[in-house]
Amino acid sequence: MGKVKIISGKGKISFNKEADKAKMEKKYPDVEFEKMNKLNFTTKYKGNKEYDLKIELGDTEIDCSYKQFVWPWKSGSKLYLEPHFKDLKKKSKISISGGIQHKLFQFFRYEWGYYMNMGNTNKGADKTKNKTRKSKKKKKTYRK
Repeated sequence: MGKVKIISGKGKISFNKEADKAKMEKKYPDVEFEKMNKLNFTTKYKGNKEYDLKIELGDTEIDCSYKQFVWPWKSGSKLYLEPHFKDLKKKSKISISGGIQHKLFQFFRYEWGYYMNMGNTNKGADKTKNKTRKSKKKKKTYRK
């Protein structure tokens, strides 16, 4: 069973490219992306450094995924993410504003690596191997 993390709050989602926005509005006509909505982000670890990300806008669920990292960055009062949307069949940059963006940034930037490695029992895996050096003995020369 994969580890699951749920982050809830209010915010609005906007797509950086107009073509992506048009496709998503056509696919989900009842969702108003540019308005404040109740958002739930559910992250689930699938294995092999791959994650499922489900974005719930009210009653509508949008399936996404990402591998290793979702590329979060913050600019002013907006959070930018780059997940792979299954409906678009490609990665797309989205911006999130509102109360949820700080929680999402904290999780995706700092906490997700710790959260996903909590059950790791290989405590000695990160240690580096010490190289043993053989010292060459120098012959001492004496003056006569």
